[in-house]
Amino acid sequence: MQSSELEQIAHHLLNERPLQTSAEIRALQQAIPMEPGIYAWFFASTLGLPVHDELPRRDGMVFLYTGIATRLRKRLLNHCNNSSGSSSLRRSIGCLLMNELGLQARTTGVRRKLAFERQGELALSEWIVANARVAWIPFTEPGILESWIIQHYRPPLNIQENAGETQSHLMQLRADARGA
Repeated sequence: MQSSELEQIAHHLLNERPLQTSAEIRALQQAIPMEPGIYAWFFASTLGLPVHDELPRRDGMVFLYTGIATRLRKRLLNHCNNSSGSSSLRRSIGCLLMNELGLQARTTGVRRKLAFERQGELALSEWIVANARVAWIPFTEPGILESWIIQHYRPPLNIQENAGETQSHLMQLRADARGA
């Protein structure tokens, strides 16, 4: 796929697709296809992360994370429902807001993934409803587009393919929370 095509699709995702709350995603889930796709999360604050001027901004929110899915509906619901064990995005946000939201970390599953106690997951979900919006599109080759978006915009909550100070900071916060 040509870079100009990727740029056009990324522009559509980041600037034109409707922004939805996690509550809207849950309510309208049947309208979200169970096919591959890509999504972009926008936030009302930068979560204390360094951001640069090239990050898209819409409706008073800033783009901080992109992700891909083999089944778009299922993946978006993973981010919106009350479990950080299956959402890298929720784990990162939770670590950044641990003190503010009073979250207690725990590990879950065989792979000891970071998650938060039940009340903390609920508080995190409430924070996401109030402070985050997501745009999404079905796309047959989401990994290619995700890599392009990360390379061109450097969304600070993306850890993979986004080496740098912010990545190191998020990885350390997660390690600290897992060890707590």
